[in-house]
Amino acid sequence: SDCCDNTGLSVHFRSGSSEIEPQYSEQLSGMAKIAELLPSTRIEIIGYADRTGDADMNLNLSRQRSENVKQYLNRIGIQDSSITTIAYGETQPVQATQSFESDFFDRRVIVRLRDTSKQLLTQNPDK
Repeated sequence: SDCCDNTGLSVHFRSGSSEIEPQYSEQLSGMAKIAELLPSTRIEIIGYADRTGDADMNLNLSRQRSENVKQYLNRIGIQDSSITTIAYGETQPVQATQSFESDFFDRRVIVRLRDTSKQLLTQNPDK
């Protein structure tokens, strides 16, 4: 389920894991196809971790999760130059109190498409 973010695809991970589960491959491929059809879009990959364990370790884990999603998209034809990755570790939990359920939602990568042409238009109002 996309619980918390309708603008993009949520990819969830097992605890301590950065491995992409096979059930997400179809959704990621679908997103890659959309990105290929819209040349002005960039793909943003934002990695998170739950609050279990060490903060530095969780930052690395969220970075590895983002990187794995990026490599997956590279393999199916998306260029590096159109992908941005961000890692937040455990610093942006879904809920203030930690629970089994919130941990599940925190172990995620959000993949979203950002239209760069709109930003460019706002930067050049005279053109």
